[in-house]
Amino acid sequence: MRTISNEEFEKAYKNIENIKIIKTATGHFINSLKCDYSIIDYEILKSWGQYALWKALCYYDINRIKKSKFTSFLFKITQQICWKEYNKIKPKNKMLRLENLGDIYCYNKDNNL
Repeated sequence: MRTISNEEFEKAYKNIENIKIIKTATGHFINSLKCDYSIIDYEILKSWGQYALWKALCYYDINRIKKSKFTSFLFKITQQICWKEYNKIKPKNKMLRLENLGDIYCYNKDNNL
């Protein structure tokens, strides 16, 4: 792991290719979070992307990873971080409202009442 200066991070964060990669990787989670009835701010996804960029800059080594471009590495790291953070905040039990009964039933992971 190498240390990254603020200038190096800012330069990488202003790179259009890096921004497109981060938006593509985090875009999946916008739709997923809407389906899970979670309220998540765009700023949280942006912070996940910034953290992923910092981590990718720290851990990417051209000599060690010969088959991977930086953008591919950034996409993979961004998805890993998003999944990790998403699993921390997603609801444990999904709620299902049955219109006719007016009751709310909680289902666990095994779909048992």
